[in-house]
Amino acid sequence: RDLGADRHSLCTMGTRARKAASAALRRLRRAEELQLDYDDIDSLAQQALAGFGALNAPSEVDGWRWWAQLLGTAAVILASWSAWLYYTKGQLADLQEKQLHDVDVAVAKADRLQIRATLAEKDARAKSSEVCVLQAALAESKQALAATKVAQDRAESELAALAAAESHTALQPAFDDAMAEADARNTTVLAAKLFDTLAIYARDLSSSDKKAAARARTINAGNAAFQRRVRDAHAHYHVLEALGYQHVGGDTGGSWTMMAPVFEARRGANFFSYCAARLGERCASICGKLAEELGLQFCDGLRQGLNPRDFVVWADFDSATAGAITMQVLKKGPPAGNINASLEKMMRHAQSSHAISKLQYKVGSETYTLDLSRLTQRNGQTGFLRSVSFFGQGGRAVEPYQIVCGTTLLPPLRGPTRNDAVAEQTARLHASDVLQPPLFTPAGLEMDAQARAALISSLGSRDERFETVTVVAVHEVNPAPERRSAFCSAAAQLKARRGTSTQHAFHGSSLGALASIARDGFVSTNTVRNAAQFGKGIYLSPVGSGGRAGMMAASPQYASRDADRVQHVLFCEVATGEPEQVRDGGCAGSDQDKPSSEHVDTGVDTLVKRTDGTVDYTKAVRLVVWTNKMNEFILPVAVVSFRIDSAFEEEDDDGDEETETEEEEGEDGDLYD
Repeated sequence: RDLGADRHSLCTMGTRARKAASAALRRLRRAEELQLDYDDIDSLAQQALAGFGALNAPSEVDGWRWWAQLLGTAAVILASWSAWLYYTKGQLADLQEKQLHDVDVAVAKADRLQIRATLAEKDARAKSSEVCVLQAALAESKQALAATKVAQDRAESELAALAAAESHTALQPAFDDAMAEADARNTTVLAAKLFDTLAIYARDLSSSDKKAAARARTINAGNAAFQRRVRDAHAHYHVLEALGYQHVGGDTGGSWTMMAPVFEARRGANFFSYCAARLGERCASICGKLAEELGLQFCDGLRQGLNPRDFVVWADFDSATAGAITMQVLKKGPPAGNINASLEKMMRHAQSSHAISKLQYKVGSETYTLDLSRLTQRNGQTGFLRSVSFFGQGGRAVEPYQIVCGTTLLPPLRGPTRNDAVAEQTARLHASDVLQPPLFTPAGLEMDAQARAALISSLGSRDERFETVTVVAVHEVNPAPERRSAFCSAAAQLKARRGTSTQHAFHGSSLGALASIARDGFVSTNTVRNAAQFGKGIYLSPVGSGGRAGMMAASPQYASRDADRVQHVLFCEVATGEPEQVRDGGCAGSDQDKPSSEHVDTGVDTLVKRTDGTVDYTKAVRLVVWTNKMNEFILPVAVVSFRIDSAFEEEDDDGDEETETEEEEGEDGDLYD
């Protein structure tokens, strides 16, 4: 378009220039014609002037004077005409020169336009060639993309073939190992949340619903619920990878995705169904343990003909109901350090309009509703209503203000405390029924001697006339390989950073709790009876910690007696690192739940250092390992079973029986009055 406009302008200016040149030539010819007349008139004027000069001479004839004047006047007129002609000639010459200049300018502009047109044409040709090059490159890119697509399809088909070639019998052990590692490295609450969430993913992946399966194949790692229930747990990525997921994106976000060939192959092998079943079973087992921590109870019924305070019979929930309630607390309860604190917070805030006041759960074909504001359970099918209670933080019983049993209302009555419940449960157990292979095996000679010597040195000397200590047995603990590996790794890191070695210590608890710790690890809970005095952690008694009065772990308050009146303590190896002296919070307790600085790792109630700079743990009554590292810094080695026979305790027991008999007689008297 630009080139066409330039050519049109050039043609127009050329036409104007030709017309101007033609007009100038015509004027030039006229001027040349006038030039001849100018010469003649000039010569005539010169002659007239000469004649006038001659006639102007003195003359005696007056007539000649008149003619002379006439000729002079004519000469002046001719001279004036000649001067005007000369002036016109100069104007015509200027006009001719200007026209010629305009012609030169027009020709020069036409030349420039011609040059511009030539350059524009060359530029258009260059651009046309560049467009051709780009079109060729685009065609090559399309060919490369098609080749890449073919290669991708081939790779996916090969991957599908490899995934299909994988046997589900080879995938299942890998998944079980990942589950065991996550189970060993996490607290019970975190493990329950992790396995419950992953069980949902596995069920969706195995579902026939295509939308649910497609949704489960991509998990948003930045989701708040995912971070709270999955990412906060240790080794969660191992379980996700064992399921078949791959992480895409940054460490704090991104997503977990599963490729289509992997999904199809593993779904065809019923691998996801197996994973969902294993995760559900483990989650139910953990919820059963947490339910034991809650000590869930319900009002079973009435006893007729007894003292009014014995009307209510408190009984434990069955495991299925307790597990269902615990799972609802894990899902809907507020974040807290343990399951007890979470349920207690839900109950306290149940009256608020924005809080959850009821929990619904299903056991078998029955549907139940737990009212947190009134602490009652209602059967959805029969409508039967009964009161419930549970153990809160510190072993305190949380009970309703009004006892409801069907349609009967009774005044509030306290059920058994957690300490009583644990002692009662332990008193019915026999060590031979709990300490069994493969988790527990009789200790070898070296371990037996080491554990016995450590216990005797820790209990201290005593007068055998009044009190005797008998070590009944020593059973070696065989923890999971993942748990032992985690402890060895933590101990090696602490030794490299602090230059410290491991220490041996005792942990006292009931027989059932020790078996649970040896199998599944420690549980983060505030129901431990002294877990708030020096902070939130696991309390141990270092070996040689100052006799029976100083060995907290051997106290019957913690190491409850079993059915054979035998106490049991857990002999542990502890990676202490660099300890700090922790504050005694007394009855109010201490809120410390982690090291006070990056230069310390554990805590002791009394910190005494030797001259060489090492810590003298025999001066400490309590060694505290914080909950965030309890399953990495503590490795159970053996269970030491012992019995302390005291003449004073036997007398006290007889006195207690007499007192109980007297109380019963008094109650009967009150009833008849």
